[in-house]
Amino acid sequence: MISFIAEARAEIRELKMFLEANSQEEIKQKHYQLYMVLVLCAMNPDLDHVHDQICQGQEIHSMED
Repeated sequence: MISFIAEARAEIRELKMFLEANSQEEIKQKHYQLYMVLVLCAMNPDLDHVHDQICQGQEIHSMED
């Protein structure tokens, strides 16, 4: 899981330049959401329980949350 998250973080750095927003806070929020979506999409089926826990909420949280 740790190496997977490191790879996802590297990918998100490359995608940051494509996000547009009006404020730094909006950009930061979009980055967190995009990162989590990428992590959820690429998760190994062995981690379905983690995927389900994250998807139960109404909003996409950051990795820290």
